[in-house]
Amino acid sequence: MMREELGFNEESFDRPLRSALAVGSSYLCGAFVPVWPYIFFEPTRGVLISAISTVVVLFAVGALKTIITSRSWWRSGFESMLTGIAAASVTYGAGRLFAAR
Repeated sequence: MMREELGFNEESFDRPLRSALAVGSSYLCGAFVPVWPYIFFEPTRGVLISAISTVVVLFAVGALKTIITSRSWWRSGFESMLTGIAAASVTYGAGRLFAAR
C-alpha cells in the first residue's frame, strides 16, 4: 500500500531494529529525567528537583528541535515546556479525581 499509493520504496525506510533502538533509548532518557532526583534526594526535595529539571529539559529539547524546524528557539522551547506542564497538570488532576473515588 505504501509503495502503490504514496510512492515509497523499501530503501526509503530505516531498518526496524535501528528505529526500535532509537525510540527505546529516547523513551529511556526522557523517563529518566523526572526520576533521577529520587535516587539522590529524599522525597520532599526530590519532588521540587524533579519538577525543575523536567521543565528545564522540556525547554531545552524544544529549543534544540529548532535545528530541524528552523523556528525561533525560545518560542519552540517555551511551547514544548508549556505543553509538558499542561500534560502533567491534566495527569495530576485526573489522578486526584480518580483517587478520591
